Amino acid sequence: MVINESLFPFWDKAVDRTNGGVFTCFDNTGGKLLSKDKYTWSQGRFLWMWSRYIENIRSGNITEPEPGTLGRLEEDARRTAKFLHEKSFMDNGNVIFLLSETGKPKTINEKSPLDASIYADCFICLGFSEYARVFKEERFALRALELYRNIAGRVEKGDYHTEPYPIPSSCIMMGIPMFTMYTGSDLAQSLYALGRPEAAEAAGIAEKNAAILEKDFFIKPYNVELKGPASLNDTLLARHMTPGHIVECLWFYIHFKEFLQKTKILGNQGDTGFPLALADTLGRWAMDHGWDTEKGGVFRFIDREGGEPRGRRIDDPYEKLIQKTWDTKLWWVHSESLYFSALMARRLDEAGDKMATNAVYWQKAYEKIFSYTFSVFPNPDTSIGEWIQIRRRDASPLNEVVALPVKDPFHIFRNILLLLEL
Repeated sequence: MVINESLFPFWDKAVDRTNGGVFTCFDNTGGKLLSKDKYTWSQGRFLWMWSRYIENIRSGNITEPEPGTLGRLEEDARRTAKFLHEKSFMDNGNVIFLLSETGKPKTINEKSPLDASIYADCFICLGFSEYARVFKEERFALRALELYRNIAGRVEKGDYHTEPYPIPSSCIMMGIPMFTMYTGSDLAQSLYALGRPEAAEAAGIAEKNAAILEKDFFIKPYNVELKGPASLNDTLLARHMTPGHIVECLWFYIHFKEFLQKTKILGNQGDTGFPLALADTLGRWAMDHGWDTEKGGVFRFIDREGGEPRGRRIDDPYEKLIQKTWDTKLWWVHSESLYFSALMARRLDEAGDKMATNAVYWQKAYEKIFSYTFSVFPNPDTSIGEWIQIRRRDASPLNEVVALPVKDPFHIFRNILLLLEL
């Protein structure tokens, strides 16, 4: 099993069993630890995945790597939750973006605030929510709720930063309602599992953000990554798409709608087929236009009509990132595409004859993505394991930073877990 043979051994060795958390600042090969700083963005993600992995071992869905491993992993999760609870918050309740090995606040540069990214708040909230559900630690669910209320309030007021991807002035990126929905969805499921009435509150905030996605970003036949004034409609920023981002957002959306339909926590959710039909339309556009027909794999960025992103330039830093890296092949794009295609194939097959053709499309997409992904990304040095996460268009390793200067523990591990649970 790939998760026990390649992924777990790498991250097990990276756990900080003195202070809590995990070391993530490795080079692209994973062979060298460059720093022991801790980005809370990755620490919250680690707590989520370690907790979910523990749950799968407890249930027998995954075999315990070695006898006695489970107890050590449980202690890792407890230590990490405690570390983040004690070290990652400012006095105003916002999450500190960067910590030292022992938890001292740091800034990424002289001009950066401590709370440099609201996405870090979301990932700490997600980590606490999952930890609370798996370990039945209600106090962490309530701490996550307190944090989520803070996130939602700041989003409503526009009072937040989004490093490492600053949002252009007068615009909003899809990632804001996307992650506010996803964070609330996971928190609501945790609170619901713990029998807490506040589950409806979290679900209600998440549903408001799902509605924003439906109204402003899920514009058939493709999604919109950036919503801004009409004067930007012809720009590269407004025209670009991130195929891996939209399929990730769509499975968040499906999971959330399925939770609402199952629990009726917000009342009747209407047509149960709507999320799948919408996801099928938007997902097909992303995969059909995002697949590299010459070299294989999914591009990082594309134009909404396919190919290299194009449009009027406005000299924005994010625009430069799109131009420079649009044809790279990244680990997270492929692991998200892999899970989304498998989920769609399963759900559409379950929907019956009227969706049979659509299910076949996604089964073929899954097989194509699986073949490319597992022929390209796994580290050929099995003594290190994990994946070489950043690749050029031709799939050769590219030693550059993507988002944060870390080897992120989340996307691959999370999506393999979700595939095993599917």
